[in-house]
Amino acid sequence: MELKQQILRILEENRGISISGTKLAKELSVTRSAIWKAIKSLQKEGYCITAVTNKGYCMAPHNDIVSAESITPYLKGRAHNFHLEVHQTVTSTNTIAKELAAKGSPEGTVIIAREQTEGRGRMGRSFYSPESTRIYFSIILRPKLSMEDSLRITT
Repeated sequence: MELKQQILRILEENRGISISGTKLAKELSVTRSAIWKAIKSLQKEGYCITAVTNKGYCMAPHNDIVSAESITPYLKGRAHNFHLEVHQTVTSTNTIAKELAAKGSPEGTVIIAREQTEGRGRMGRSFYSPESTRIYFSIILRPKLSMEDSLRITT
């Protein structure tokens, strides 16, 4: 996992609590300078991370950036094992899910996007899905159903 993702995970799990750069550096086996650079990069990407002298770094209680690290702490039960793929813009989460499923991606793979340029609803209908108004997602499921029973899923 990339350093920025590791920092995000830690800050998300401790949202609203300051964590020192020294503690982050020790936990992630990197220098404080590397932590500082990664934090600056995350801030440029739009993450609301504050730096308080002699306290550390803190993720704001409310953040509208969608990332696997911001979602994972809220997943419970079986959903905790879901593999999340987060994108800013995709043609269609459904199309990507179908491609990944055909390549053997496991059940519980979730494709998430802030915008779809060619979103589709049921029966191939166009689905308007503009940027930053919602999140759009598709989940790969591999239910053990007969062909007859599988028809009931969308009805």
